[in-house]
Amino acid sequence: MTQFDIKKVYAYSTVSQLGYMFLGLGVGAFSAGIFHVMTHAFFKALLFLGAGSVIHGCHHEQDMRNMGGLRKYMPITFVTLLCATLAISGVPFLSGAASKDLILEAAYEHAPWMYWVGVATACMTAFYCSRAFFMTFFGEYKGKPSHGHGHDDHGHDSHGHAHTPHESPASMWIPLAILAALSLGGQYLFNVPHILEPMFPIHEVEPAAWLELVASAAGIGGIVLAYVFYVLAPGIPDGIVSTFSVPYNWIYNKYFVDEFYDSAIISPTIDGSRNLMWRVFDVRGIDGIANGIATVAQGVGGILRKAQSGYIRNYAAWVVAGAIAVLVWVGLKGGVQ
Repeated sequence: MTQFDIKKVYAYSTVSQLGYMFLGLGVGAFSAGIFHVMTHAFFKALLFLGAGSVIHGCHHEQDMRNMGGLRKYMPITFVTLLCATLAISGVPFLSGAASKDLILEAAYEHAPWMYWVGVATACMTAFYCSRAFFMTFFGEYKGKPSHGHGHDDHGHDSHGHAHTPHESPASMWIPLAILAALSLGGQYLFNVPHILEPMFPIHEVEPAAWLELVASAAGIGGIVLAYVFYVLAPGIPDGIVSTFSVPYNWIYNKYFVDEFYDSAIISPTIDGSRNLMWRVFDVRGIDGIANGIATVAQGVGGILRKAQSGYIRNYAAWVVAGAIAVLVWVGLKGGVQ
């Protein structure tokens, strides 16, 4: 809810949706959890590819604070990402709602408090995905202005330094259109609970109608709240940040998990490897043994090298001396006997 990199928003959204899948598995709704894997594949792939289209159209810009007003520059990307945003928000009759409702109904039957946690998460999901959508496509474009050069069909200027956003080519938006159709009605083409019914029988108890109504209201409420915050009254978020600066910074910095992991795991591992493994085991141990063997071999070689002078007279003298030594040894041995 606080990130400004469009890809980070959708990346953390994946973590949230994985939580939904495991909620379904945890309460025994295995087919619903697997169903959400499939529907999530449609709208999350669309969100990520749509983000890529936006980044391409904005000339590699990923900060949503430098976007805005892109719906008039990128109408196809705008419509397709709208489909994905509505689907992940749990708007009724779309793919996201179909799988989320099954998970929430099973959660309520297992433990009502789990249902309410899921509803709150559904509202948060709708809010931050709509936040990204409104910051990207509504308002005025906040990126670098065009310098007035001529533009080609893709919005590039004649010098190759365009600053005006442009729609992505067909090779990019055709997959978006296909995924948009699946995000809207893919649950009717691939009815996973029915397919998995022989393995995971569908529960026959009819859930209370208000369960779906509350879940749908939570998703729509998140969309409306984001519209108020980022379209109707864009000054509200700044006021909230200034009022709740401590929790905001805590969330913006991702609860300092990366910093904690770096100081508790990464740095000790690197320092330990450098000081213990390298200096002790490698330098003093392995290198010490190797260097010691080399030193001994060098010393022995130095001694033996003196016997290899290259002069035949020296070799003959050594042969004579050796022969005399052998004769002396044999004579002494015979005398002892």
